[in-house]
Amino acid sequence: MIRPWAIGAIAVLGLAGLATRPVQAEETPSCPAASETKILHDIEETIGLPDSHKDQHDPSEVGITCPADEPDCAEPLLICHEQFCTQYNFATKLPDWVIERLTPEIVSGKNKRPNVKFKPDSKLPDDKLSATDKDYAGSGLSRGHQAASADFKCKKDWMKQTFVFSNAVPQVQNGFNGGIWRQLESHVQNLAKHRDEIFVITGPVEMAPDGAETVISEGANACGNRIVLAGLSKLKKSSICDANDNDPSKACDAGVAVPAGLFKIIYVPETERTFGFVMSNEDHRKLKDGDVKAVDYFEEWRATIEVIEEAANLEFFTSLSLRDSTMRKGHCTETRWR
Repeated sequence: MIRPWAIGAIAVLGLAGLATRPVQAEETPSCPAASETKILHDIEETIGLPDSHKDQHDPSEVGITCPADEPDCAEPLLICHEQFCTQYNFATKLPDWVIERLTPEIVSGKNKRPNVKFKPDSKLPDDKLSATDKDYAGSGLSRGHQAASADFKCKKDWMKQTFVFSNAVPQVQNGFNGGIWRQLESHVQNLAKHRDEIFVITGPVEMAPDGAETVISEGANACGNRIVLAGLSKLKKSSICDANDNDPSKACDAGVAVPAGLFKIIYVPETERTFGFVMSNEDHRKLKDGDVKAVDYFEEWRATIEVIEEAANLEFFTSLSLRDSTMRKGHCTETRWR
């Protein structure tokens, strides 16, 4: 059971543009109303919250002492902010998934990336249950947004809300988080500008317990791609913490899990089109031919929703009928960025 702790109910109204003043050279876009309860309602009504197939952990393993009347308090925690919801996993200190609903108004605006640092999510019951700056500092890996800050340019406060560790995973910076993954995020933002609304689901794929590469065969993927996700041989660490900054062999029992890859699923209600990607957490400059365009390179990492479900141990589109869900998950529809 996912318990929606700390989901507030305060709607935040954006400031309307002052279009009535003729001296104003450019109209300021109006940000739509937003609240934690609204985004949760939109997700539940349209695609549903994902179901987790991951094994539950003993609370003591993740440093939690459960009250007598709540023996399952270490189960994944549902947290919603004004424009995205995340399921936080206490054992990995990662989100299992992050879902956002984007519209032309939400992704548009002149707000720049805010100059703020990542922090523990205030909606967690205890900061000690969160990843920290010390975990990431010196690790060689970046704090990788799942719901990108640039997805919410309409309002600076929405951008600031993304800087929480419940919305971040360790990512290779050069050639991935700052490279091809950022380009994928940019294409998603551009798609949102051309559609009434889109829903985006993003999350990590855990590394294999033995540190081996995760291999998705062509035969298992109706998109026809063989996908290989990084293992310990490339990432060097299965988790990060202050203790193993300089010595990857040191124990990191309470650290942050390093994912083998990341997935991103896009659903366009207007066209009922669904497509997804799962990409290895590594420097893609070593994999990508320099003459290949980004949109063509993305296609090498296309995967069906069924494949992503198996890799992430999740079930998506839980609000759909069995027939609609089966059709959407098993087919590899054409990617359309408009």
